[in-house]
Amino acid sequence: MIIIDVIMSWVPQARQSKLGEIVGKLVDPLFDVIDRFIPTIGGISFSPIVAFFLIYLVRRLLSLLFFGVF
Repeated sequence: MIIIDVIMSWVPQARQSKLGEIVGKLVDPLFDVIDRFIPTIGGISFSPIVAFFLIYLVRRLLSLLFFGVF
């Protein structure tokens, strides 16, 4: 979903489509939280990169807790 949102941000009017609205509803809450801590710099948002990193960390933590695999 994050990748789809990033690609749609490059295409004019893509966010106003039905798919754009659905993806936005799923991804924007996470991006909004990240944007509170890391602001947009020069018109470029680093929220998708931070979101991927956070998802990776949560996934690693859960695999460690549930399976003992690090």
